[in-house]
Amino acid sequence: MPITTACPNCQATVKAPDDMAGKKARCPKCQGVFVMPGSAPISSRPVPPPRPRPTDDLDEVPPDELPRRPSRRRERDDLDDRDDDLPRRPAPPPESDRSGTALGLGIGSLATGVIALMSAVGVSALCFCCPISGWVTLPVSITGAILGGAGVIVALATGKRGLAFPIAGTAVNVVAIALAIILPLVGFSLFTAANSQAMNQMQQNAIQVQKQAAEQQRRQIEDMQKKQQEEANAVWADVGKRETQKANDVEVRVTSAKVEEVPIGAGRLKSKRLVVRLELTSRKPAGEVTYRGWGSGDVFSQRDVKLTDNQGAPLLMVDNGPRRRVEGQVGTVNLQPNQPVTDVLHFTQPLRQFDFLRLELPAGNVGGTGKLRFQIPKAMVEGADQP
Repeated sequence: MPITTACPNCQATVKAPDDMAGKKARCPKCQGVFVMPGSAPISSRPVPPPRPRPTDDLDEVPPDELPRRPSRRRERDDLDDRDDDLPRRPAPPPESDRSGTALGLGIGSLATGVIALMSAVGVSALCFCCPISGWVTLPVSITGAILGGAGVIVALATGKRGLAFPIAGTAVNVVAIALAIILPLVGFSLFTAANSQAMNQMQQNAIQVQKQAAEQQRRQIEDMQKKQQEEANAVWADVGKRETQKANDVEVRVTSAKVEEVPIGAGRLKSKRLVVRLELTSRKPAGEVTYRGWGSGDVFSQRDVKLTDNQGAPLLMVDNGPRRRVEGQVGTVNLQPNQPVTDVLHFTQPLRQFDFLRLELPAGNVGGTGKLRFQIPKAMVEGADQP
């Protein structure tokens, strides 16, 4: 029958076979060594008394030959020898060492996760045009997650001591892995959308510019056609018939056109020019009209004065410079009612044959609008055939 007893070291219940009575045993819980007490409990069945042995059969044993009880010291040595013969289990490591390992793994995982998280966000922000830019931080994040998982396992094995840091490190690394995958894709999508929008805007701007250019060209064509129509429908006063043009109640007519030599400069130099003489008469019943001479040297007065032949070749207007006015030329005068004023214009002489000349004068010089147009036949131009 097995022996049941309590360990004297940890008070744990220990069971052993009955042949271990009086022998050393090791506690399975605390690994302590102790001596199993007594023998197996005696059966309740009555034991018959021993038979008396015949006295003649008993032999007297001398005292020296009687068995001696071993001494306590020898028993203790025997117990020590038996204890040495028993197999020993390796002692478990201290709880503090295991919790320290979990804490170290957790701190390493947390630090790695923070670095991976910052790197994933930074790289994705800088290289948003590349959809896999943040993936370069994945090895760091995966390493941190492995460290955190190992820390969690160690902490669970040691009674959940130091579990907070491994869990936090694992969570941060998982977030870093997710951001390293998602952020570049989101950034690339936004970059693609912005680029597409910019391209569409550029195309719209190009279309708008083309429309504006086409509209401007259309307006130029319309203006040119309108000008040509106006010129075709323009009324040209025939100088040969002594016809006049009128603007702001001022009558203007060309009295003569002659190619002649005129003095230029302060010396005796002369130049052959086409001299056109004009006569202006105000028909206003009262008041004066201010006239700015067309050849007075005013750029705004001269730029719209045009003289061309029947083939469209221009004859340029000339003067003697700002310090010497052409003889007979008028500057700015006030026209009195019905009192004619004569003015002179000089042009370059015609160098080729022509049938007629056309003179255009801006009506604004007499306070009117539009242009005053005169057609001078070749017969009215004196000296035109002379070389």
